[in-house]
Order: sequence, then C-alpha cells, then structure tokens
Amino acid sequence: MMSTFSEALRTEASHLPLRALHNNECRTPQGKRCELCSASRTGYDVEWTVKANALQRFWQEQQLPGSLSPLVISPKGRNYRTVSKRKIFLSKGKPTLGLLGMDESRSNTFGIEIGECVIEPKGHALVYAAAASYIAKNEHSDIAEFLTYVIVKGSQDELTVILNTASYSPHDRQMFTSFSKYLTKHVPAVVGVFVFVDPERSKYYLSGNAAAKKKRQLVLHKLFGNAALFHAVGSKKFLYSPLSFSQINHSILEEFTSKAGSLLQLDKKDHLYDLYCGYGLFSLCLAEQVQAVTGVEMSRDSITDAAANAKRQRASQCRFIASDITDEALPRFMKHHGDAVKVLLDPPRSGTKPGVIEAIAEFSPARVVHIFCNIDILAAELKRWDDSGYALAEAVPFDMFPGTDDVEIMVCLVRK
Repeated sequence: MMSTFSEALRTEASHLPLRALHNNECRTPQGKRCELCSASRTGYDVEWTVKANALQRFWQEQQLPGSLSPLVISPKGRNYRTVSKRKIFLSKGKPTLGLLGMDESRSNTFGIEIGECVIEPKGHALVYAAAASYIAKNEHSDIAEFLTYVIVKGSQDELTVILNTASYSPHDRQMFTSFSKYLTKHVPAVVGVFVFVDPERSKYYLSGNAAAKKKRQLVLHKLFGNAALFHAVGSKKFLYSPLSFSQINHSILEEFTSKAGSLLQLDKKDHLYDLYCGYGLFSLCLAEQVQAVTGVEMSRDSITDAAANAKRQRASQCRFIASDITDEALPRFMKHHGDAVKVLLDPPRSGTKPGVIEAIAEFSPARVVHIFCNIDILAAELKRWDDSGYALAEAVPFDMFPGTDDVEIMVCLVRK
C-alpha cells in the first residue's frame, strides 16, 4: 500500500520513456537533466493521464470515502507557474542562481543551475539569466554576499522581481538600485522590483524578519515600477501585493472558482464565509451569487488587497477581516444563519489548526468546500469532519501544479 500520493505517482510513471530535451531546457550547463520534476521526463499529454490514474489508485488504496471525480486538466501544462525562485550559491567560486535540490541522505540542499525550467514562463528564465550575469561580475561581489534569493512573480508579459537580502543599508540601496536598472534594461517585461530584508538568512524565501512577522505585516522596499501585481479571472480583475499569497497557476482559476460555487450550491440568501481568503479571489468571484461574504485572512497585506479589490469591483456585500483562524477566533466573525451558512476554506499545506473544523461545524453550515493542496493530510481531515457530523458529497481534483507530485483537491461536505 502506498503511504503518500508521491509514491503512487512515481510508481505509475516509472515505466515512461524520457522525452527529448530542446536547447537548454531542464538541464544544467554541463548537460545534466534536471530531476526535480516530471516535466523534464515527459510531455503534459502523457503526464496528466498518469497523474489521473495515480490519483484513482491512491484514493482506493487509502480507502477514502466515496469516489473521486475525474482530474480537471490544466489549460496550461507547461510555462504556467506565476511564482518562481532561485537561491544564490557558489559555482566554481563564482556566485550564481539555482533551483534547490535535496540530498535526502544528508538532509541538506544544493543549487542546480538550470537554463530554462519548462513549468515557468520563459520570461522568468530571462530574469534569472540577467541576474546571474550581474552577480557573477567581480565588481558586484558585495551584493552577491548579501543576496539570498531572487523571486519572480507574474506571467510572460508582466514580471515583478523580489530580491531577498540579508542587508539593506543606505549603501546597499545604491547597489540594489543599480541591480534593478540592469534587470529592467535587459528584461523589458520587468514592471516592478522590490527588496525584502531577511537579516536571519532564513532557509526559506520571503521568510525571517521575526519582528515584522509578529505584527503580521512584512515590509517590501520598492526600487522600481508598479506597486501591485495584476491578473484577471474571467471578468474579475485583481491587484495584489507581491507579498500576498496567490495561486501559481492562473490558467485554471476560472474553472477552479466556478466549481467551488457550484459545489456550494450558492443562493441569494446565503452568507458565505471565505476562510484563508487571501486577496479575495473566491470571495469576489462568488460575491454576486450570495447575500453577503465575509473573508478572513491572517495577512494584513492580503486583507488590504482584498478590500481594495472589492471597492474596485463595487462588491459592497463583501467585508474582510484580518485575523488568525482558530477555534477561539471563529465565533468573533461567524454567525448562525441556519441553512443560509456556506463555508469555503483554503488553508495552507499543513492544514487547519486543532479545533477549527470542529468550530466551523458548530455553526451548522449547509455545505462546506474544503480545499487541499496536500492530499496526504486528506484522510485525517475528513475523519475530523466525519466526527463533527459532516459527510463527503463530492471530491474534485485539479491539476494545479503540472510537472510536480502535487495536486489540489476540492472537497464538498454536507451535514449527515
């Protein structure tokens, strides 16, 4: 029996032949094939069928309740990823940028130089090539000493760059301004450049800065260009801060949000609670179908973005609250509305905190949509819903992350 979905997927894909690589895609300067994701091994037309089969197999072997709907295929199987990153590391004594590999035997990471990652837009590769060229020069050794990550957000046409650094003094600002000018000159699609300061040199990008985290508001320093990123879902237009969480595959979002609405069976009398709402994606895409929406999110940056998006879209039925989502906090913003209560929650990969599912159930929502980006915690979370009086009505997988071992599962729950 496979204990994780990754194991099921790798078993299903083990027999597939390697595809031919073009130019510098999915390979190092030495010609070594990248093994970090399946996009280097096979095309999406084959990959999604393998993932669909692995999902059904995993569902059955884990003895999960009910049946799993067919996998919703991503409109973009490659060049879709709107968030990417590169770590700074030394190669032959020179600083450069690379994806992070993991040495599982020693539990440490190492950098992998890749010319073009095919799950990222081609514009991302242009940014990383320009950045690597800049920091490798001897006269820019100072900036390479402080820089820890380069992050790119956006599509092919509009890119925002975030420079994750351990230091940002007035002298450093001059260095980063010169770096910003170099990037925008060599990659015209860059419409914004920011600096994020992490003096702790944290293991993860856009992390650290403990004092700012306690205030639930991290700070970016803008060097150039637009202060917000833009994307549209159907007729809905969104602006959001570079620090706001956003789904990394925008090509699938119209079907993703629409399916959530249909599973919830929304009605004009309904009060929708959108927990972990981010910059208001679900809240605003579904607002016209209900009487009122309450969006809740811990990040104040995201809540500011959500409120601004609602104002631009004239969605007066929406309100947004900055709060951690705990069993103690829920009664402060959730109310009893009988069968008119509907709940959507899209928590982080680790899942909900203890007591949250049980506290939601206390408000007896008629229907709940719970979204999982980590299928391996699904069984445990469904058990909590079952113990709280809710049964699985439908489960729909979305290929939100082509090329990877991950999948997004949208689960609809109803009162037993």
